[in-house]
Amino acid sequence: MGVRKLRVIADETFVFQNLKQRVKGVARSLFRAQGRANLASEWRRRLGGAPQLPPGRLSRVLFLCQGNICRSPFAALLLKQHMNTLEVCSRGLRAGRGTSSPVLAQEWAQHFAVDLSAHRSAPLCADDVAWADLILAMEGWHADLLRRDWPEALHKLRLLGDFLVAPPFTLEDPWGRDTVVFGQVFTRTARAVECLAAQLREREQGEE
Repeated sequence: MGVRKLRVIADETFVFQNLKQRVKGVARSLFRAQGRANLASEWRRRLGGAPQLPPGRLSRVLFLCQGNICRSPFAALLLKQHMNTLEVCSRGLRAGRGTSSPVLAQEWAQHFAVDLSAHRSAPLCADDVAWADLILAMEGWHADLLRRDWPEALHKLRLLGDFLVAPPFTLEDPWGRDTVVFGQVFTRTARAVECLAAQLREREQGEE
């Protein structure tokens, strides 16, 4: 192999390694930013107490997570079981279109009589934000993204986990994790939905 070809290979290797390190650096920064946002929202809830629902009639509820294959579709279908008079849907902040829920999500959803087998993911769009009377995100960084991209929706944005009565309040992403984590997240999500449904029923009764 000639010297020139060796130099080309060396240069390409250097570029690849440099790019790889940059990608890793961006990923670390991203995860640090997400972690900071989640920590801030966790302490805001612990110090500030349970959230109040937005004023006015709440008939359309939108659940948000990252990929719209685990947490948000489960929460949406479960709330619909609790309150079938509501219009409920779910979307993903970084979702593709048409992805099905993973097997562990479907299995754990069945523990709560929720069937995710027909669910397919969909990304969030401006029409979804405008449609909803109440928007429920799963993590602090989800809420930060929504505030950045749709600041006009801030008044109707809440974190679902904030309706839990005890910490931790963040509903972490179980995707790619084992069945124990899925079980913990889905159980806490179900409790949060129950608490939310109780507040929504109280609101409805007050409007009658």
